[in-house]
Amino acid sequence: MFRTRRLYRPVLLLAMAMGCCVMGYMLVLHQDASSVHSLMNIPENIHNFQEYQRVHEKDALHIDSSNNDKIEQIASLLGVDVNLNHEADVSNKILQIELLLDKFRTQGDDKQAGNVLKEIQSVLQFSSNDRTNNNITSVNKTVAVEEKVSAESILENIENLLEQPVVPPPPIPKVKLDIKPYIKEPNFKPSICSKTVTKYAEKSAWFKSRHIPDIKIFMDKYDVNNFTNYYKLSHYGLPFGIKGVDRKVLAQVLNNPNFTNPNLFPNTRPNCVRCAVVGCGGVLNGSNAGEEIDGHDFVFRLNRALTKGKFGKDTGVRTSFYTFFPESQYTKEVQDQTNAKFIYVNFKKYDVDYANNMLRGVKSPPMISYARNKTWYPPKPLLNVQNLKIVHPDFMRYVFTRFLDFKAYRPTTGALVVFLALHICDEVNMYGFGYDSRFSIHYYDTKYIALTKASVASHDVDNERQLWQKLTDQGILYLYNRTDV
Repeated sequence: MFRTRRLYRPVLLLAMAMGCCVMGYMLVLHQDASSVHSLMNIPENIHNFQEYQRVHEKDALHIDSSNNDKIEQIASLLGVDVNLNHEADVSNKILQIELLLDKFRTQGDDKQAGNVLKEIQSVLQFSSNDRTNNNITSVNKTVAVEEKVSAESILENIENLLEQPVVPPPPIPKVKLDIKPYIKEPNFKPSICSKTVTKYAEKSAWFKSRHIPDIKIFMDKYDVNNFTNYYKLSHYGLPFGIKGVDRKVLAQVLNNPNFTNPNLFPNTRPNCVRCAVVGCGGVLNGSNAGEEIDGHDFVFRLNRALTKGKFGKDTGVRTSFYTFFPESQYTKEVQDQTNAKFIYVNFKKYDVDYANNMLRGVKSPPMISYARNKTWYPPKPLLNVQNLKIVHPDFMRYVFTRFLDFKAYRPTTGALVVFLALHICDEVNMYGFGYDSRFSIHYYDTKYIALTKASVASHDVDNERQLWQKLTDQGILYLYNRTDV
């Protein structure tokens, strides 16, 4: 009994530090259960994690601590030194430790508790220390990680990460796109800049009534692992939800260790962030706007963002954020591959499979073109997948319903990127947007190409062009225009 409690307690405290499903871990303790409940400050009448979650009406994994804080708490509990090289390393360690704790939850016994502690110590890559009295095995710095959690092992056991409802939920009703509440970002912090989009919105009743500053912009594993979030997103199909998407496949994407979901900014967020959003409009051809564009703190690009050689003087060469989907990606054109963040959009079911293969580092899945009656393989993107972010479907729904008034089939990638910038930055300036008949459609066209219905497919570019002008007139952003021709 004494030895059991000595080994279990560190594992349980680790679970608490991680903000994990601590109730599941406590259930393996059949002896002295009331004292364990007291230790964890959980009511004794709560007997499983689902009940605990319903009582608190929040995902227990969404705690305020950052990943760095969690790692430091764990290292402190174990009395070890931890070596953190970068944010991706921190996120990867967090994922590995969560998986080890989950393994303990499902297989927990006294022997397993000791093994879990050893494996967590290996993950932390710590230096040995004097805590041998607590039966926590010391591991020398030179010992390599013996049981590294590989991507494939996680994907093979993905079902263990997916929370299931205690009681089957009601059938999902068919509802209009603007009926369901939007999922909010639990760790949202408003900008402290004196001149920011939110402050400009105070002067525009039209924009203020539509703007949701804390809407969730990017997906994370809690959108699929947590059943409540998964159920909410299942009311709509892509790109506005995940209805019809295989939950396991999406879970493989969002739980892949290569998907580190990095911070948007390399360090802390600057007090004021000035951004350029660069489209592919012909208005940039001959504009000499490159230096002005590169002068921003961050530069957003999309689609065929050609910046090399002769294009740089008109478009600039810097890329901070590049947004793409399988058919639109020109990641090889991004010059700063090391520092750029890549923003991926799931427009359809195929895109989820593509993301899954991308994160596994394997060939893209076949795409069937019914119009052309052929099968083809979109090229693998050239990027560091640890710099990947994935747009949240609720953000897409928000842009489409609140600002594009349900017009067309979906927003253009350009419209999506503009609103990403409006939610990430304090000042947004648009370049290469809004078709101008004086110029060809794209700045890289070698001959004049006029805008036609066929060239815009399912998009309502007139509606979007009017929106950009309205946002400019109300001081929300600035739209670059040519006055020299």
